[in-house]
Amino acid sequence: RWLTRSLIAGIMAYPFTQLGCGRVTAVTARKSSDTRRFLEIFGFKREGLLRFGLGDDHAVIYGLLRREWTRGPFICRTGATVELKRRRAAARSQFAEVCG
Repeated sequence: RWLTRSLIAGIMAYPFTQLGCGRVTAVTARKSSDTRRFLEIFGFKREGLLRFGLGDDHAVIYGLLRREWTRGPFICRTGATVELKRRRAAARSQFAEVCG
């Protein structure tokens, strides 16, 4: 299989870690049950439906928040996210020392 947990972790690390996004949004056709199942496996939550938002099909809107991703089963697979957590902890510690 070409799609591995580490590949997904690397892909999702980009918007959350490198770009600093707070959320990722996906829009897919209601008829596309495989795509919807894929998004749900990786932690996306269904947030809405745009009736006939994709021509003759409804658009299903999914969202994934950074805090949901960091608590998910894929986060430990990527060194970039572990490094980001380490940097944030160090920054918090420095802030606490300076600001008391």
